[in-house]
Amino acid sequence: EVQLITGALPQTACEPDADAVVPMLDQLEQAARLPGEMLADTLYTGDENVQAAAARGVDLVGPVPGRALESAPEALSVDDFAWDERTGTINACPAGHKPTSCARDAATATTRFEMPASTCSECPFRKQCPIQSTNDGTFTLDVTDKERRLAGRRVEEATEVFQERYAPRSGIESTNSGLKNRLGLGRLRVRGRGSVFRVLLHKVAGWNLLRAAASAKLRARMRIQVAQTLKSGESGPIARPLAPVF
Repeated sequence: EVQLITGALPQTACEPDADAVVPMLDQLEQAARLPGEMLADTLYTGDENVQAAAARGVDLVGPVPGRALESAPEALSVDDFAWDERTGTINACPAGHKPTSCARDAATATTRFEMPASTCSECPFRKQCPIQSTNDGTFTLDVTDKERRLAGRRVEEATEVFQERYAPRSGIESTNSGLKNRLGLGRLRVRGRGSVFRVLLHKVAGWNLLRAAASAKLRARMRIQVAQTLKSGESGPIARPLAPVF
């Protein structure tokens, strides 16, 4: 509603956008401004960044980077298997059949399971299932924790709930436009890393002042704080009231 900027991280053009997430989280954490939820573009929502945010109690929400493997609309994914979240193993396949064996390698965060050949060969979901048959007639599949997380996120991304949750992300574009058009952030008059970074931060601070001045809630809050300050300064007939400059 107010669109205040709570953190800024100037970078050069040669630095990958995805690498900015962890330093930004560190900056917000040091300032005690970590949000419970953060909406981000696809460039920032790789699995590593999502996990880094989750470790700080932040839900990083955004589309899954990259394109999923081409598959038929009715194709199943590893997310359709019944997983035991405690052990990282599966209890059943999408058709409800139990695996003949299932083992997890903690070092590589990979789960390998084998399904009964007789069951898989006659399963009505055989063509849609990601499990693979080997030369010896067995049906096995290796799944990493990352693949599971990405599969689950892609399923969630296709839901209306995700679209509604992610919709406010488009509102940041008005802030980007305001910084460029109103404050000239798109074309600076200085050169050099130090000067450019300093001007960037100054313009961000200026934007916050503009937004605070335009916010009825913040203006009302400041009026109360100023009134309280003036009242506390009235200690006598010659007392000079003091008020903070916003």
